Amino acid sequence: PVPFWKDNQWPVALCDLYERCNSPWPVALLGTGLGELMFLNVMTSLLMNRVYSSSRDIVAYLKSAASNVEQALSSGKYHDFIEINDVMHQDINKMIQFLRQPEVNGDLFRVLGMVSDMFDKRVGLSDMMYGIAQTQSRSATDVQVRQQNSMARPEDMANTVEAWQGDVANKEKFA
Repeated sequence: PVPFWKDNQWPVALCDLYERCNSPWPVALLGTGLGELMFLNVMTSLLMNRVYSSSRDIVAYLKSAASNVEQALSSGKYHDFIEINDVMHQDINKMIQFLRQPEVNGDLFRVLGMVSDMFDKRVGLSDMMYGIAQTQSRSATDVQVRQQNSMARPEDMANTVEAWQGDVANKEKFA
């Protein structure tokens, strides 16, 4: 047994990137954005299901044109021609009509974008880390300041890990 108590230390080295008061359990790196991530997963799946289901073609037609229309639609050809009886003399839109499902509400796309931005900010992702800029920078100083600010969080994490490795090395040395 190693007498860590002589050094007045615990035999554990804790690497906690997000410190919490009075808690022995560390916070997961994506834990702060877990709510947004769950929302994005559910809503994106629902949206894709809605887009898929609304991409169906539903055709309504008069019984008199049934055989010609069904044959043309099921053939799969890019161009197909349908013969329509001249006796009818009706408007083609009264004979054949494509039924459309309601469009997907555009608000959903805006909400998904807002929640995605919230998730990126909560977990520390930024446009600068992706190499994306919303506006064109006018000076090299502006780019340098943005780059330094975008690296503040990763540098803090690197310093925390470095200090933790030093603590582990000291405990190994003592052992």
